[in-house]
Amino acid sequence: MPIVELPKHERTHLEVRRTHARFIDPKTAVEGRRVVLTVYSRPTEGGADRRPEVVLQLPAIERGGNYVFVREGEHELEASHWVPRSDPTKRIEALRFWIDGKRTTLLVHVANFPSQLEGCVAPGLTESKRGVNHSAAAMAALFEALGGWVEGRRWRVVVVG
Repeated sequence: MPIVELPKHERTHLEVRRTHARFIDPKTAVEGRRVVLTVYSRPTEGGADRRPEVVLQLPAIERGGNYVFVREGEHELEASHWVPRSDPTKRIEALRFWIDGKRTTLLVHVANFPSQLEGCVAPGLTESKRGVNHSAAAMAALFEALGGWVEGRRWRVVVVG
């Protein structure tokens, strides 16, 4: 019987791991938390007992303090457009959290500083004192590692820490 290879987006999942490292943005005095985003892919060869492979790992941030953040556990992410309050004419590609089967306002989206977040998570290519650098490029790499951004496509996400 031939093995049918699943499309890349069906073989991948994302992990959001909190490091519990906190920082204060020196310019805005807003607290942030350090996070690591990792994309894993199920191997297509070697059987079901093989461990997932790391496809991409990025530093990320979330807003600290009394802001809502994604709780630990297994959830879903959906490719979705986000319209920022600061500019309702923009439609930005993001990943939206679904928790307990319900669509939330929590996203993985472009942001370099915790003051640009309200409970969401933002990846970067490198860490900075204020948050992360090159968030837009990191989001592009994240979409590529997940098999491409297609509105409505979903992935499993595990939040740890």
